[in-house]
Amino acid sequence: MNKSILFIAVLTFLTFAGGAQSASPSVNGPTQDYFRISEDIKVYPNPATDYIQISNVNSVKKIVVINILGKEMKTFIHYNNAQHDISELKSGMYIVKLLDEKNKVVRTLKFNKSFDGA
Repeated sequence: MNKSILFIAVLTFLTFAGGAQSASPSVNGPTQDYFRISEDIKVYPNPATDYIQISNVNSVKKIVVINILGKEMKTFIHYNNAQHDISELKSGMYIVKLLDEKNKVVRTLKFNKSFDGA
């Protein structure tokens, strides 16, 4: 029997037998801090014209800007309070992947590049 079918059958039995209880997983320790920090990360200004900055990013070492078609447009080495130049990008929506020192994705954000009109 397929494991997922078995799981659904057991879960259904527990639900109808009145034995199911709601539970939410908890995260403690360093992992908890990691998730809390990654939730506070923001890209600004948004929309942006010439540069973007990333807030609350002590663990981020590299930033990759990707267009909506999935093409990598720019890569930046990140340091605190850095302004990353996006002036040559065309107007539109972009995805920003924030990577740590092991090239592991910390967070993925979106920003809009707008035309500055100058």
